[in-house]
Amino acid sequence: MTPDEEGLPSKTSSDDAIGSLPGDEASLGKESKGVFQSRYQQVLCCWDDFVFHRESVSEELKQEKCLEAFEQAVEQVKIISESTERAVSHSQGLIDHIKLMVCRKVVPDDPIYRDHLHSTFKSFEAKHKYYIPAVNQGLGMLKNGIESSITRNMNIIPRYWSISLKWDQLDEGFERVDMEFDNIEKLLDILDKSRTPYSPSYNSRSEILRPMHSSDQACMRHIAIYVIAILAIFSVAMAGPPLLPNGYYRIYKGAVRPASSHRFFTARPDNRTGSVRLEPRSTSRLQEWRLRNHGNGQISLEVRGKKKYLSEGRAGALPGAFVGVTEKRQRWNITRIAGGQYTRYVLAFPRQVFNKTLLVSESTDSPVPKYVAFQNEGHNTTQAWKFVRIH
Repeated sequence: MTPDEEGLPSKTSSDDAIGSLPGDEASLGKESKGVFQSRYQQVLCCWDDFVFHRESVSEELKQEKCLEAFEQAVEQVKIISESTERAVSHSQGLIDHIKLMVCRKVVPDDPIYRDHLHSTFKSFEAKHKYYIPAVNQGLGMLKNGIESSITRNMNIIPRYWSISLKWDQLDEGFERVDMEFDNIEKLLDILDKSRTPYSPSYNSRSEILRPMHSSDQACMRHIAIYVIAILAIFSVAMAGPPLLPNGYYRIYKGAVRPASSHRFFTARPDNRTGSVRLEPRSTSRLQEWRLRNHGNGQISLEVRGKKKYLSEGRAGALPGAFVGVTEKRQRWNITRIAGGQYTRYVLAFPRQVFNKTLLVSESTDSPVPKYVAFQNEGHNTTQAWKFVRIH
């Protein structure tokens, strides 16, 4: 006997949907159904709050680990920078003193004592050999870690730029002193020739800069490797998992759970570029986007079942130009920001245009924007979007 013959309500496909509510056939009164609907929405909101706070705590713990690794790296770079700065300053001082003596035609009372110069310059050469590549590589790792980080820690970024700027200045000093080394032997010969009789102690720069003791080289090499290791750990810690896992999403304007009044990303593909509009749509007609991670904070978005990707429109990547959908996979930089109680995401074009960053934003075609368009960062339009994962 069928359910209809028994007088029971028949089962429909909508009854199997996750989060669906019983229909009118469930014999619930209008008042009872309204109460149940209200409680159901409250449970969903509580769940959203729980997930949000859980992710916040997880990110805070991750940031603490990053800061700990960063502090260790900073301390080692600081030690290397101070040692390097002393070497550059002392070497430059000796060079300037020798040049001044030659300029003033000073006749030394005794032969130039080159052992001290040898000690100073060989130390300089060793630091140039080991420290410069190590710190440059380490700072490169640090920069990559910051650029691909899940959040933008306001303590780390200013300190990184401060260290990077100071190191660039020291690197320039290294290069300047190194270029002047070739002239030092000639200047020393000029000073020695001013005395009689003349018997040069060294014949070339290579003799002045004899190789360092192997133990000194090993020490500097170990310090350089240690710095690279610490910064590599920090870079890995900062990179972390992707902001959003691969999957299917609905994208819309708003800061709360989807509702009928929200306007969703809705692609209108054609034979060329199509367009992406912001439209209120019924739940049954909401468009889904397949998100794929490409690493380094980049994603691509494909319209499900269409083989069309969020991309530049007909006018290209320009402020005010509409975003389109094409068959060419376009990568976007994605970052997370806090938007009230819920987290939202910003999509940025991977290349700057006129030295400015273009973001995926609302258009300004009417008081109620109808299209998704490019706008410069900071433009007074919606530039952050809610992503809701479907599966």
